[in-house]
Amino acid sequence: MQRREYVPPKWFCERGAAEHRRCGQVMLAELRQPSHEYYVAVLNDRASEGVVLVASNQGGMNIEEVAAKDPNAIISTPIPFATGLTKETAVGVAKKLGFSSEKATNEAADIFINLYKIFKEKDATQIEINPLAETTDGAVLWSVNKARFLFYYLTCH
Repeated sequence: MQRREYVPPKWFCERGAAEHRRCGQVMLAELRQPSHEYYVAVLNDRASEGVVLVASNQGGMNIEEVAAKDPNAIISTPIPFATGLTKETAVGVAKKLGFSSEKATNEAADIFINLYKIFKEKDATQIEINPLAETTDGAVLWSVNKARFLFYYLTCH
């Protein structure tokens, strides 16, 4: 058997109608079918002057539109600075969102806790996952390309 060198195809990323650039890397992932989509964010809340976990069982769409149409669809949970996001609080939010099983509820709670840890470690102002999905086989996944990190840097003179 002869060894052949792999020559990758030329893949281009769309950057706009007139501009294309060659992709250096392509990520492949297993196709999973979502059964339900959720919204989750950890952010600084001006009203409470603290950090909150914001979640909705109406993910995959503009959360501002969801809030305008049905404010009750948004769950806002303050995260105490002293304790951070506890497992008990995270599970409580996941239960309110209505995940299909205890396993999915615990997976979602772990994602919420890890999201808060990233928020705190990176000193972010907002980290949003839209959508967070429960798949038809009961797994809870989030799409990396749909996560949004917002940071504000202060320059000191």
